[in-house]
Amino acid sequence: MAPLRLSVMQVRIDEERSMVIEPSKETPLVGGYDVVVAGAGPAGFGAAVAAARNGVRTLLLERYGFPGGMITAGLVTGYPLNLLTPAEGEDEPVIGGIAQELVAELEKEGASISAQEAKPLIGRCAGFALHMQSNAEWNKIVMLRMLETADVSLLMHSYVVDALVEGDTVKGVVVENKGGRQAFRAKVVVDATGDGDVAATAGAPYDQTRGQAVMPVTMTWYVANVDTPKAVEYLRGDPGFSMFLETHRDKVPPSFLQVREVLPTFKGSGRPILSLSYVTLPDFFARKYSQLVCPGLWRGWSPHFYGVDVTDPKQLSDAEVQARKDVGAILNLLREHVPGFEESYLTPGAMHIGIRESRRIEGEYKLTADDVLGGSRFDDVVVRSRTGEQIGKVDMWTQPMFDIPYRCLIPATLDGLIVAGRCISLTHEAASLLAPRDIVTCLALGQAAGTSAALSVEHQLRPRKLPISELQRTLRAQGARLGKLEKNP
Repeated sequence: MAPLRLSVMQVRIDEERSMVIEPSKETPLVGGYDVVVAGAGPAGFGAAVAAARNGVRTLLLERYGFPGGMITAGLVTGYPLNLLTPAEGEDEPVIGGIAQELVAELEKEGASISAQEAKPLIGRCAGFALHMQSNAEWNKIVMLRMLETADVSLLMHSYVVDALVEGDTVKGVVVENKGGRQAFRAKVVVDATGDGDVAATAGAPYDQTRGQAVMPVTMTWYVANVDTPKAVEYLRGDPGFSMFLETHRDKVPPSFLQVREVLPTFKGSGRPILSLSYVTLPDFFARKYSQLVCPGLWRGWSPHFYGVDVTDPKQLSDAEVQARKDVGAILNLLREHVPGFEESYLTPGAMHIGIRESRRIEGEYKLTADDVLGGSRFDDVVVRSRTGEQIGKVDMWTQPMFDIPYRCLIPATLDGLIVAGRCISLTHEAASLLAPRDIVTCLALGQAAGTSAALSVEHQLRPRKLPISELQRTLRAQGARLGKLEKNP
């Protein structure tokens, strides 16, 4: 790629209308690919690997200097065990393919425990509460290695700001980076931005929940040098720490008090205030998983902020700023009032606050909570998953499996675009459940989107016209678990 020359843009400022009048732009078209994937989070990573493996020239665009998205930038490093292991009565994991390859590579590096080893540890070892823990830095390294092996072209530090649209067809994307403004042409674009940025700028209709109903954003952080045995002994005794928080509101950040989550934190506290966790393993695991077990290292999961529109940069910025201020206040409280934390200190935490929900495209089908909880099956299934909540007397291990149909990945009004990740077509109620927005399901959605994009290029078809039987056959051949196809009653 030839070096770009930054241009000087002369503008006119219209103070009366509070507008900046820009001249017409000519954006350099710096490359053309068969498939361009926007966003290198779990869905984008899965899409890029799948597309390249299926023989098409693939470019992966990412705003940070590493892949992984919420896994690595948000430190959401737990992989749901109910998806990586077989359902009752079955021999194969619920989700296979690239997701299984990734966790297998992490295990080889001592950066995780296999799902088969982790499942029996639930309730016995700290840090294994229904999720397989992993090391964030090794996620970056392993993902980069898999992308390189698949021959994916990777351009980082590039923010997707626009879509190239001709008529009703997306023909590429525009990015901005240190080289200026650049355009990349593509035969098929995969929007794996999480917020549906490509779809939205291309003019695709979308839905977005706003106000207090939107799912919260959460900061993840780590505190080191904790005297773990001392802290555990104190917290198990519950000597009224939660009451201290309630009666010292002048010292406690508001966000520290407003958390209302399902998992209890301090025994007998009536309502949880903060989630703290650490990882322990049986002695015979310790050497193999030395990257995972870090003595004295605890993970904090707080504060939570409700009602944040993450597509509004001011609201997102305010949440980030307040969250980091609160983390400092929380640590000072722990140091002062929880034995074992006296000499603790912060280590690098999440570089981006955790996001659960924003834009959801209007696709050819909208997945509902009833579909998720009722185990709906679809002829055009491309991902099979199950949710992770305990609902009534039904827990994550007995929840029925449900299908995500291909139509949820296809925008209703645009061609040349496939959507993967938490911005697929689904209702707010469905988005509020752990699946279909968890890491493993997003990896599988990415694999489906990337495979579809590659096959569409190969057959010179619009993605919505791709024969679903061929897509399903290819996905199965590459490790996806779609179950026995059955029509809905």
